[in-house]
Amino acid sequence: MMKRQILLFATLLWAAIGMAQTDDRLVISEQNKYTYMQVRPLKQDIDLPKLAKELKKNAVGVKTAVAGANGITGTGQILIYKKGLITAQEQASITYDLSVDVKEGKYRLLLTNMVYTPYQRNRYGVFAPVDGAGTDLEKMKAKLAVKPFNELLSTVTTYGAKLERTVNEEVNNAPAQKAKADTLKRVNTRDW
Repeated sequence: MMKRQILLFATLLWAAIGMAQTDDRLVISEQNKYTYMQVRPLKQDIDLPKLAKELKKNAVGVKTAVAGANGITGTGQILIYKKGLITAQEQASITYDLSVDVKEGKYRLLLTNMVYTPYQRNRYGVFAPVDGAGTDLEKMKAKLAVKPFNELLSTVTTYGAKLERTVNEEVNNAPAQKAKADTLKRVNTRDW
């Protein structure tokens, strides 16, 4: 009997600790919008136009990135897939506004103004966004059950973490030295 009580207590304690570990990067801002925010230190000065170009080129989902005086602004899209037995198909997309602000030896990554757009099969059999069906992510809590909504937030957080790693690599890595192209030796095949 005592073993069962100890086992029950340990299980409840483990569950409570697991539920207490929430991700604090996806928060609700003062405008009542879901916002992914991360602040990191800078190791060196950065070239904002080059960072904007690299983000647009290397970061998955970033559509536009424009360098300004104190940072980068842009837009992007997260695709959400419905997994089937063999393949996956687009279920929805979330568009967002991107902001990378730089000041005083640190930078801040923000993903805000997230809009959820469901996908539907069109007359050609291709999944496409439903016209005029975009809904703010904050309002999706009332439209979805708890589990799908939490999975949606988890997808946004996972995407934000990947984008954060990409930005961190671009910001804090020293510029790579371009290796000189090896010149090929010319060989005379007639005189050997």
